[in-house]
Amino acid sequence: MKITEEMLNARDKNGNPVNFVFCSKCVKFYVLDSHKRGDDFYCQTCGTGKYLIG
Repeated sequence: MKITEEMLNARDKNGNPVNFVFCSKCVKFYVLDSHKRGDDFYCQTCGTGKYLIG
């Protein structure tokens, strides 16, 4: 999954940052704080970006 600017700057309705992705296969959340726009991101457990929701 490619990290986009929208993913890094996303906010919920209360203005809180929601800069994370979720792996639906492993049921884990990953925070994107250390990643930059355009980076490839993969789940650290299953090793794929196929099940990431962000």
